[in-house]
Amino acid sequence: MSISRLKTTLLASALALAGTANAATTVLNEGFSGSLSDLSAAGWLMTNLSSPAGSTTWFRPADTDIFAAQDGSANYIAANYNSGVAGGTVDNWLITPTFSTAASGTIALWIRSAADVGYTDTVKFGFSTGSASPASFVTGLKSVINGGWTQYSFAFDAAGAGSTARFAIEYVGAADVLDQIGIDSLTITSSAAAVPEPTTWALFAAGAGVLVCLRRRQLR
Repeated sequence: MSISRLKTTLLASALALAGTANAATTVLNEGFSGSLSDLSAAGWLMTNLSSPAGSTTWFRPADTDIFAAQDGSANYIAANYNSGVAGGTVDNWLITPTFSTAASGTIALWIRSAADVGYTDTVKFGFSTGSASPASFVTGLKSVINGGWTQYSFAFDAAGAGSTARFAIEYVGAADVLDQIGIDSLTITSSAAAVPEPTTWALFAAGAGVLVCLRRRQLR
């Protein structure tokens, strides 16, 4: 192999390694496989503001009689008309833990409804600047959930060092027209460039050292 070709190969390898080290990072990956107490311990909030409040809030289905999980497991989180009472209004919130918005990123999640005829399940999505209070969320995004598992994705902008946010799913509507929804496989990813691993820098330095040695041999 010629020196010039070796040089190109070494540089390409070093750049490839650096690119791998700077890939988008996963901030949160929740498949809702744990208990509700596990979610609470991890910083999730479940706030039922239905009027009047019903017999349930968010729950883990005991079986798959209504529908199966998106990821093939038996686990997802759900809410239904029992968040409120007949004749009342459902307003049930599922709120993520706080996450950094120092860099831009994306939130993705899967949602579905029971899709029973005659019912309309509606959710709103929103962000706060880290507050857990439902009143602090901007929920300008609204969707009617009909049918099978569908992925929704929301991008957020970088807000600077030290900035944080929370993301909320608000299950809302007249209790008489709601059925049941499920949430599964929620992920938050950040575009923040990861600091290259020490091995990456070591390999890059080793490649540069080889190039210096080869150059010196050429000059002799």
